[in-house]
Amino acid sequence: MKLPFLYVAGRTDGTISVDGANVYPDQVEAGILSQKELEKKTNAFLLYKATQKKQNLKLTVAIQLKQKINHGKALQKKFHDAILKTLLELNPDFRESYKYNKQLCDPQVVLHKYNAALFAENGEQVKEKYIRE
Repeated sequence: MKLPFLYVAGRTDGTISVDGANVYPDQVEAGILSQKELEKKTNAFLLYKATQKKQNLKLTVAIQLKQKINHGKALQKKFHDAILKTLLELNPDFRESYKYNKQLCDPQVVLHKYNAALFAENGEQVKEKYIRE
């Protein structure tokens, strides 16, 4: 082996692909952090693709709320609107895909109470995982 050589290592949980556009966890996080109210109520989040009717895969953002935070439709809409706005601002590929396929690209936001089973795996790890396969 000749030196120097280049070794490229990356994250295996770095993106979710939606209609050809890569969505990064830091972009979703930026959406949540864009509003203090949402930031204060968020404990963790996960991205995954959920199977919808007609077998379409839809971007889903699962948000674990902090202790003693009640979830409802109004809070869910605030999260959705903040995340969508930020994705459209920061991600040109997502913006283009959204323009032609709003139904598929429109993120589905699901709120979970603190200590929800979906987030149990993150509690056992030093580094938080943002993508669920």
